[in-house]
Amino acid sequence: MPLVSALVPVYNAAPYLGLALDSLFAQDVELEVIAVDDASTDESWRILEERAQPRLKALRLETNQGAAAARNRALEAARGDFLAFLDADDRALPGRLQAQLDAFALDADLGILGGGARIVDSQGAPIRHDSPIVSHTRLRWTALFNSGFTASTVMVRAQAVRARRHRFRDEWIPAEDYGFFASLLGWTKGANLARPLADYRIHPGQVTKRRDEALRRSGNRISQTIIRDWLGMELPLDAVFLLRHLHAFGRTRLGETGAVSLRPLADGMASMVMAIFLRFKALPGLEKTELEAIEAELIEALGR
Repeated sequence: MPLVSALVPVYNAAPYLGLALDSLFAQDVELEVIAVDDASTDESWRILEERAQPRLKALRLETNQGAAAARNRALEAARGDFLAFLDADDRALPGRLQAQLDAFALDADLGILGGGARIVDSQGAPIRHDSPIVSHTRLRWTALFNSGFTASTVMVRAQAVRARRHRFRDEWIPAEDYGFFASLLGWTKGANLARPLADYRIHPGQVTKRRDEALRRSGNRISQTIIRDWLGMELPLDAVFLLRHLHAFGRTRLGETGAVSLRPLADGMASMVMAIFLRFKALPGLEKTELEAIEAELIEALGR
């Protein structure tokens, strides 16, 4: 049985798929790669057939069903003790999987682990380096409003997924990875390694680039669900949208968008963020020093 199952959803990724597969097969760990082609219309399936080898399990969906279905098909086929995620247009950096396995070996409670990402263009030239949120407490706080993980850097203990038959949800596309990883944080410990673990590619054909508005809407629905499930607070979607904006940019930007009437709204939203934080810090398993730091940052950012 493989130690790691690397899960690769594929849709019209022919220009980059070979690089993604090579980056996984170059990892010095015992692994299988499960690539699920979501009825691509380019040469992706042919590339998978040509690269046939014992460590590659290539599966194909007969009709295009979306990223959640492709990821779930890969989950069902996975046999490893650990599940590593990589999108077909990204690339795992050397030593990525071993570094994550080493971190899991040091912490038996750790269930989900990501890392930093190098943002590159379509040709692989570097654009910037995204530094991740490291601690479990900050990841859980961030998960109320947005994802704290880059999908192509994430590894999870398979048991954390299988114990609850956790799956990606169609209604959360195209932010299904945010919903999947955020929900996991509700019952298992999470962290990010500070080092970069993957090249995350920005290119014209990218799904998230084509669907920015859909991404925002699905992100709002996921945030609404996480706040309800963790904190017992039922919030309307328009309030969730404003809260996510406030969390990302602070009170000043929300209150100075050119409309004076938004300033009282910014004050009300700032109060709601603090109410959410008061419920959040009562959750079990959070680090006191991190909570104190988050509270101080909120007070400064929100002008309270």
